[in-house]
Amino acid sequence: MKKNQRLLLLLLGVLLICCAVYGLLRLVGARRAERAEDDASGGVIYLCQLEDAVSITYQTGAELLSLTLDGGVWSCDADPDFPLSQSDVGLLASSLKNLAAIRRLDGGEELSSYGLSSPAGYVSAKNAAGDEMTIFIGNAASDGSYYAMRDGDDAVYTISSTLPQQLKGLYDLYSLPSIHYAGCTVDSVELSGAMAGQNRTLTGLASNESDEADALRSAWSAMAFESLYVYQPDASQLSDCGFDTPALSVKLTYSEGAVSHLMIGGVNESGGYYARLGADGDICILPEDQVSALLSALAAL
Repeated sequence: MKKNQRLLLLLLGVLLICCAVYGLLRLVGARRAERAEDDASGGVIYLCQLEDAVSITYQTGAELLSLTLDGGVWSCDADPDFPLSQSDVGLLASSLKNLAAIRRLDGGEELSSYGLSSPAGYVSAKNAAGDEMTIFIGNAASDGSYYAMRDGDDAVYTISSTLPQQLKGLYDLYSLPSIHYAGCTVDSVELSGAMAGQNRTLTGLASNESDEADALRSAWSAMAFESLYVYQPDASQLSDCGFDTPALSVKLTYSEGAVSHLMIGGVNESGGYYARLGADGDICILPEDQVSALLSALAAL
């Protein structure tokens, strides 16, 4: 009986040793596989490698945006006619091709410590092949990086601030219209409004080689909207911004036949001016120094 017990204990001990060895071999194999994967990627951990995204959905703060690529042009699903900045969305799609982690966190902190228990921000993308990915973005770390997680992965990583900063609100993705036509020559200017002093028309500017005409051309070519204020404004918003009676209306005709019509309304809180192109234009902001330079040039003619 005692011999049977000893044999049973011996067999049990051998079994335990075999299990331990098996577990160790699995651990070593997994670590070798991880090292091989790291070696293949140059030691870089990628949270996302999605080529040629055709749809991107993300949330930043309270704003949820869905963007779609069709015919090489990105548009906003909620408003396909919104003038979306193609370069900004293109940079976002490019960031998702190879989104690398700075480091992987191995601590046992709760997800709430990183702002990832109920993340306020995320980005999800899909390509034409049907590949999908979702990245959750948490709080900013003390070094300026951000905590992030892959969907389906419990590990927490830090990433650079590039991706979070690219998740802009819709207005920040607005493609500002160009005020002047590049390569065109100003031929005449029609002025009206209180800023103009008096309604008048300046002609023959295409052949005018005076310093005053050069100053006008220089001031006009430097005009550029700073930001969007209201997209597709209603009558009340137009009135609030001073467009019932614009302070300045500048209508330029170019020798090439093109026409620019800039209307300037009231002054905003930062000292800039509300402005729009034509009667159907969105309300944008013009820097004060650009308006001053234009008025000085017009007054000299």
